[in-house]
Amino acid sequence: MTTKSGSAIYPGRSPGFESGWRIPTLGAPLNPLFADMPRYVGRQDPNWDPMTFNLENDLALALKNGGFIEASDSNLAKFKARGGKLLLYHGWADPGPAPENTINYYEAVNRTLGGKQDDWMRLFLMPGVGHCGGGVGPDQADFLGAIERWREQGVAPGQIIATRSVGRGGQPSSPDASGAPRTPMSRPLCSYPQVARFNGSGSTDDAISFTCVAP
Repeated sequence: MTTKSGSAIYPGRSPGFESGWRIPTLGAPLNPLFADMPRYVGRQDPNWDPMTFNLENDLALALKNGGFIEASDSNLAKFKARGGKLLLYHGWADPGPAPENTINYYEAVNRTLGGKQDDWMRLFLMPGVGHCGGGVGPDQADFLGAIERWREQGVAPGQIIATRSVGRGGQPSSPDASGAPRTPMSRPLCSYPQVARFNGSGSTDDAISFTCVAP
């Protein structure tokens, strides 16, 4: 999303989010998720018609009236000074907030505080995972345990193993295209900007077959 002058306002979507894309249905009322925030917080006008939205004008109003609820301040110096640890994660197939915007925030904190801050802040991106979970990727990871070990034992997470169960809700999953039963998937989530690279042998459903490397 860009302004008329070409200034970037918000990054585009990442490939893989399409199945969860919240597209308004033709002729149906807009989902309040899209309409009520700009109507009541941005415009502060219950009669405002979201179909009249104008990026140039409404963005300024949104920043003025709704900036107090936006967690976009990149100056986390006080949090860092008192020993805080920040672990961020985002699914690459998220149909809501763009994962690239979380990367933008992570990098903004680095710039604001003068360089890489991985001694107290790390970002983990989850391939194929939707909004906080779901999707085709491994979406179960012990983030709480990772940050607990980091804060209490000083063990910074270089990678976190994520898994996806064979089935959902305790039910077995359907077989794959060949008719064979599906196996559980595990994959290392790497501390950004590293990525998980296949070692060249072994199962692609097994985390041990991958290594975190620089892109």
